[in-house]
Amino acid sequence: MTSYSEKGKEVLNRSGLFPDYDAAFWYFLKGAQSGEKDAFFMLAECYFHGLGTDKDLDKADVFYHLAEKAGCKVDHIIYEKIENGGRNLTQEEIDKIVAEFYCAG
Repeated sequence: MTSYSEKGKEVLNRSGLFPDYDAAFWYFLKGAQSGEKDAFFMLAECYFHGLGTDKDLDKADVFYHLAEKAGCKVDHIIYEKIENGGRNLTQEEIDKIVAEFYCAG
């Protein structure tokens, strides 16, 4: 069975010049809600670059950390870019983002 993460990557790769970022974002969101570690990383990438969703460095930061916690290797340069363009979240704000994410599924 193909994972949501794999389906999202397929959508990005087969779409040629005009990738369907909205569909890819949906697959990554569903994959992350199912606990797929690659989906956490790809969802963070979508938030970081504004692909299929509004650019949101706060959410990107949270999902990069969740990806890393799930076992993905995350380049720490990404965190530096977020720190330069984002803001420092409180634990309460992080918990709210994570809760909204899991409630959306």
